[in-house]
Amino acid sequence: MNEPPVTLRTPDAPDIDDPSELMDEAVESADRLHLWFVGVVVLALIPRLMTAGRFVTTDEPTWMNRSVRFSDAISSLDLSQATASVGELATMPGAPIMWIGTVARVVWTAGHGLGLVDSSSFTSPDGLAIAQYLAAFALSLLIGGLFLAVARWVGLVSALITGGLVATEPWFVGLGAVLHSDEMTALLGTIGLVVLARVLGIPRRAAVACPRRAAALAGLALMGSALTKLTGAGFWAGAGVLAVWASIVHMRRGGRWFEPSSPLRLGLIAAGAGLVIVPLAWPAIVVDPVFQFERLLASARIANESGAFVRGTQQFYRGQGTNDPGWSYYPVASMLRVTPWFLLAVLVGAPVTLARSRIRGYALALATPIGAFFVMLSVASKAYDRYAIMILVPLVVVAAIGVDVLVRPILRGLTVVVVAALTAAMFGFTLLVVPWGLAFFNPALGGSAKGRETLMVGWGEGLDLARNRIEELEGGDCSTTTVAGLEGMYLVGWTCASPPAAGDEADYLVVYVNQIQRNPEARAQVEARDLIDTVEIRGITYAEIWR
Repeated sequence: MNEPPVTLRTPDAPDIDDPSELMDEAVESADRLHLWFVGVVVLALIPRLMTAGRFVTTDEPTWMNRSVRFSDAISSLDLSQATASVGELATMPGAPIMWIGTVARVVWTAGHGLGLVDSSSFTSPDGLAIAQYLAAFALSLLIGGLFLAVARWVGLVSALITGGLVATEPWFVGLGAVLHSDEMTALLGTIGLVVLARVLGIPRRAAVACPRRAAALAGLALMGSALTKLTGAGFWAGAGVLAVWASIVHMRRGGRWFEPSSPLRLGLIAAGAGLVIVPLAWPAIVVDPVFQFERLLASARIANESGAFVRGTQQFYRGQGTNDPGWSYYPVASMLRVTPWFLLAVLVGAPVTLARSRIRGYALALATPIGAFFVMLSVASKAYDRYAIMILVPLVVVAAIGVDVLVRPILRGLTVVVVAALTAAMFGFTLLVVPWGLAFFNPALGGSAKGRETLMVGWGEGLDLARNRIEELEGGDCSTTTVAGLEGMYLVGWTCASPPAAGDEADYLVVYVNQIQRNPEARAQVEARDLIDTVEIRGITYAEIWR
């Protein structure tokens, strides 16, 4: 961050198609830019902290158990166990997620020793809440990092638009307050690609005080994305395209392949820095590389296995259960999951960036991962709407540049003030939605009702409210109560009650929203019972309690 101040200034009548005009006067002070960074981090952190510790998603108990094994392996130096998988199917590599879990375990242990934590196990809801808070903090810092990267690559206004949208989107907030991999993978990969584009001079040359250090930072972020989830390797494809592009331009300008600041050397520095952190973040790959590569391949195959939950269907799309949502799934899911202003920014800003020749290079620099992820996700048989964040984060950077170009001639000197005010308004809206960002659907496209009839709803949120209601019905003590979900559904975070013995009827059946979506006939299992209560979140019935 010790780069020289940017000195490009906006003339009175700017040619907004000139990329240099996106670099405005507000970026001239490095100290001021760092203040904006703090502001963006705070915007991202507050709603995520308000969401963390409120519910348990289906996958988080598994990540907690992996973190326990990982931290045990680190402390005992049994490094072959320092991995997300020792044979079972798992999202690989998952290293940053398990490191967050490891740090959370240290915090939980200290709190337990001081009598600040009552639970006797780290994998309890108390331990998970600590892990969620740490994940929220880490992801908020990454959103701030994305703001800084875009500010130095393009300019302050584009960075504020990018940071404001990513920080305050309710659905992003929900994804960023759980112990999981999707948002971290997208943020790290986009940061790495933006930093690499700048240091390589794509789409134009920029003043970089220490290009080698910047290249190393890009490599660390890109590898961090791939170490979080194998899908993140798609950002390396984008990095390869940037390196080839920059090398061609460099040679046409009379440069040499191996001179100190050549794209080839900077690209090798980025790759080398990325490789350095692999054994540190994922020790098992060093002591047992063959087996870990086998687990990587198994993880890659998960995307093309149905993993059917209900009568052969793992998804719900447009009113019916399916294993093949088709090519329209991610565009439709994305539009329904984001706010109207996010959607407007993308639909207006991205085409502008592509259409204007002098700024088109910014869009092309991020086009490879956007296109690659869309194809990769669409052809995979395993489809979840949250995977769309891999496309949306780099896409919003492209859109922000186009919006910047459109509003700058209109607002002129008030541009930063107006963008900051709109961001504050978006933040206020988000506070009205938390902690239920995962239940948010675009109100301009029909809101909750349209989301419920179009996409599969529920990732475990709401089951904690059903548990609390049953505990209340049992007078505060449900230790002898038995509870089950339809067709053996796992009730995540269920610390009250227990499943019934084989062959016995449960005292309560909890019907979760996506069970009925994928298999409406399953409701026949509760015909002989009485509906006691329902759990409503943002106008959607998430759970029914039958006795």
